[in-house]
Parts: sequence; C-alpha cells; structure tokens
Amino acid sequence: MKITFARTLANGMVAAALIGASFAPTPVMAQETPRLPDAEFQRLYDRMTGIWDFQPDKSTYTRGEPPKRWYVIYEADGDKAIKYTNRSCNADGQEIVRVSRQVLDGEDYARSGSDTSIARLPVDEFTISTTIKNAGTLMARNTQFFSADGQRMTITLRRNIEEGESVTTINVYDKTDQRLPVCAA
Repeated sequence: MKITFARTLANGMVAAALIGASFAPTPVMAQETPRLPDAEFQRLYDRMTGIWDFQPDKSTYTRGEPPKRWYVIYEADGDKAIKYTNRSCNADGQEIVRVSRQVLDGEDYARSGSDTSIARLPVDEFTISTTIKNAGTLMARNTQFFSADGQRMTITLRRNIEEGESVTTINVYDKTDQRLPVCAA
C-alpha cells in the first residue's frame, strides 16, 4: 500500500508540475531578421548600386512641389552596406545633398547629427523595405522595388505628416551612367 501511495503521490506531483508549467509565462524570443541567400542578396545589391535619375513625369508626387532635379546614388560600402547620396534641386533652385552609410540588415541605425534612424531590410532580390523613425517614433515607411533588368527603381513612400494624416508618393527613377549638374544655372 505504501508503494502505491508513493507512486500515486509522485505521479500527482509530476502532473501538477506539468500542468503548472503549461500556464507559466514563457519568455518571448526576438525573431531573427529574415536573411536572403547570398546569391539573391548579391543580385539585389548589383541592381541597387548606381546613379538613379528621378523621373517626375512617371511619378506621383502628392504634396508640395517635386524637386526640379533629383539623383540618388548607391555605392558599395562594405559588408551589406551602401553609401547613400541624395542630391536634389528644390523649387527655389537650391541644391540639397544628403550622404549616409546604410546597412541592409533590417536593424535601426542612427543618422549622424540627428534623432532620425533608418532600418533597411532586403525582402527579396528585387525589394527593400525601409522604416524611418524620429526619436523612436515611426515617421515613414517605403518599399523600394528594382526592375529585373536593374534599369528602373520605384519607391512607394508613406509619410506621417500630422497626427492621423499620412501622404503616399510613388517616385520613379531610371538608372543612368551620368552625373549631371543638379542645379544648373
């Protein structure tokens, strides 16, 4: 009888432990950022690098005046990173140049000298998803698509303007091999 009682007690304790464990809180593990196979990443990187000329007649620019001229230049800059140069000429004829190093791994990286951060995540060999935050608050998202022949880039950008209001623009760029003046006199 003592053996049966001991076994029953032991089995009951195991069952109670298992039932209790099933209701115990479990830590949530961070999800690993999806990673493109190296060959797909290289094809995306090859499509991306180069000089991109804004095509205002093919774009949907919904707020304000589009730049008179606009180039985006992507240059290889180390392991899974690019040097991003944005050169534009605003409606007043002033040249605006922004340069930064961006890593294509989905992690947030601060832009030097500001509270802005950017995260760029390769989705597939044609697409990059980007989030832009200011002081931790989501300000914009864009999806960047490269044509299979690597000659056209389309960026669909959704920006938060004010509380509850956002604007979506579609910017189209063609790849060029020329660096023309941005703000010609």
